[in-house]
Amino acid sequence: MESFIQSLESAKRVKIIVGRTVPRTFVVQQLLLESKSEYFVEALQAQHLSTKPEAGLLIFADDDPAALEMLLFWMYKGHLPKDALRNAVIHGVRAWALGNRLGLPDIQNWVMLAMVRWSYSWFFDTHTLREAVKSSAPGSLMRKVLAEETIVQPGSRQLQPAELGGLDGHGFLDQVLEMHFAKIGDLRQERGLDDDG
Repeated sequence: MESFIQSLESAKRVKIIVGRTVPRTFVVQQLLLESKSEYFVEALQAQHLSTKPEAGLLIFADDDPAALEMLLFWMYKGHLPKDALRNAVIHGVRAWALGNRLGLPDIQNWVMLAMVRWSYSWFFDTHTLREAVKSSAPGSLMRKVLAEETIVQPGSRQLQPAELGGLDGHGFLDQVLEMHFAKIGDLRQERGLDDDG
């Protein structure tokens, strides 16, 4: 146990720079990163074997600093902040996608839980929906939630068919239609209607 505590005290730190327009820098214990994801083990080991001076530096130029902040909060605390998605669902969507890329399925589960928890106080605007569809795989839990929310918007307004326009190439509309017809089938069965009635 004592050697573990000593390793914490002398643990190497990794600098992570996130974002392109207004980049943010986070300094995180290498031990924590490596304990959470094989991605970090491989990335930092590759740097260690390299002769380049960037050892201990990871750059995620195309990622959202708020998404990484959410991910780091989860890494340290084991849960997301209570109101993680209250003002910006897009950061949760991006944290989900980042967790997917970095091999962190647990953060994805926490984001989905937060999305379900807040589902009655927000709706997917077109921008959030498009980004979420592009950053999630067909058949994934994120896609299922997106399809469900597209059909049954509990928020203040429902997305219109024209707003779903650029999503066709991602297989999303097929999933929305499949879910829509499944809901109709469930309603018909619930009301005792047969296929003819």
